[in-house]
Amino acid sequence: FIDTKKDDLSDNERRHIARYNFAASFFSGSNKILDGACGCGYGSNILAATGASVVSVDLNMRAIDFAINRYGSLERITGKIDFRRADLTTLCVPSNSLDGVVSLETLEHVDIGSCRTYIKNIRRWIKPGGILVASSPMLRYRNGKPYVTNPFHINEQPKKELLEMFHSLLPDFQMTFFHQKEEIFVPLDNEETGFCIAVGRKRS
Repeated sequence: FIDTKKDDLSDNERRHIARYNFAASFFSGSNKILDGACGCGYGSNILAATGASVVSVDLNMRAIDFAINRYGSLERITGKIDFRRADLTTLCVPSNSLDGVVSLETLEHVDIGSCRTYIKNIRRWIKPGGILVASSPMLRYRNGKPYVTNPFHINEQPKKELLEMFHSLLPDFQMTFFHQKEEIFVPLDNEETGFCIAVGRKRS
């Protein structure tokens, strides 16, 4: 759990919060957003503060229970959060029904087949003009060999493969890629490793 209001946040916690704040900047009060793999719900709370309605999904029931107890009963002028336990690869969402999908700290935690299925679902769920904001670390190399720093990451891809996956599975999205440097997001140019944030707008 990350308490977004405490003063002594760690560097890693600040980076996590910065990603959600960056994602939230693309949405407003008239939007309906899916927060895919919402975890304990702090990010959904950030998204709801825009005034948007947020459907927050995670497979972990303990995380969902915590999120409901912490945020789920909040109905505010600025928005509402609906927490649900579900699998993102089989989640039932009507086509062209969402203004956006935010999926942070997700893709690297699922196998490549499930990852591709999920992205295909996102393409169908988002309405024309809608936005996807997704993140993934780009595979690091040491002495010419790939290595993964987090044992829970089972699907870290090299930059080229990661970007090609987004382009191939989301052909009707205008994609822009960013690199996270602490709490700042800059265009992903020559960076080959580190954290990638993909922002895609579905063409009308």
